[in-house]
Amino acid sequence: MNDHKIPHRQLTAWLAAALIPTVIQITGGTSWLSVLLICAATLPCVWLRWRFGAEPTGKVNAVVQIALLTVVLTTACRASAQSWPSGAPPFIGITLLSLAAWSVSKGISATARVSCVLFWFVLVLYLILLGAGMKDVKPQWLSPGKGDVEAFGCVLLLTPAVAGIHLNKKENLKPRLLLISAFGILAAAITAGVLSPEVAARKENAFYEMSRSLNLLGQARRFEAVLSAGMTAGWFALLSLYLSVCADLSEKLHCGWGKWGSFGAAAVTAGGVLCEVHIPGLLLLVLCAVFWVLIPLLTQGIVIKKKS
Repeated sequence: MNDHKIPHRQLTAWLAAALIPTVIQITGGTSWLSVLLICAATLPCVWLRWRFGAEPTGKVNAVVQIALLTVVLTTACRASAQSWPSGAPPFIGITLLSLAAWSVSKGISATARVSCVLFWFVLVLYLILLGAGMKDVKPQWLSPGKGDVEAFGCVLLLTPAVAGIHLNKKENLKPRLLLISAFGILAAAITAGVLSPEVAARKENAFYEMSRSLNLLGQARRFEAVLSAGMTAGWFALLSLYLSVCADLSEKLHCGWGKWGSFGAAAVTAGGVLCEVHIPGLLLLVLCAVFWVLIPLLTQGIVIKKKS
């Protein structure tokens, strides 16, 4: 399990495979201006975290981080059920969670390689969908709407802050996440431009609704099944990413605990999903911002001050 120092390009592809479908799914019905502002706020936090944010040491911090990741996993697992609107919600999330835990148990590097393959599928699929959607956009509907990005969407955009430190130890890791932000902003604009901002704001998965009647090469095509597969691939990559960080933190608690740490986090998450545990999104965002960004940056600042 101690093979988690994966190459930077693999980590970037993994993050893209995990975040492009999930961010679009969460932010598709919101105002593109809101998505733009959230990206502008979170990307500098991610950059600071990667550039200066050394992880605080200590077993207490590791336990707290695992607990927080388990809470985030529970929310993500519940949200993944929206990938297949006609499916049984608990079954979809727990199945993806089980597959992600099994993948991580085979090694974090192996999971990263799988996610790199998924990246190309996700990239091609969403480029086709966004390209097809542009033809049906009504310019008068592109003015910024009133829909704001929900807190869990902000948590997703903060994910690279914790993944970059635990899965790639390079202090000078440079963010190449503008692609993810561009996809989110463009998807929000196209969704509103096709459905109208009022209709998009009322839909739980507005991007999915938008894809129902797209035209490709002059003919109407139904992309629901393919899009559901793309969203499912994204949630799998995201869940495996969180479980991989749990495995890394478990290794810090005790050598050899990595696999069991990821299994334990998956088991607790499954229990939370079955019990329908709901965590307020704003509270989750605050906790992630504090433990993924603020505390590590303050810790690094104290270390720099002591050295000087």
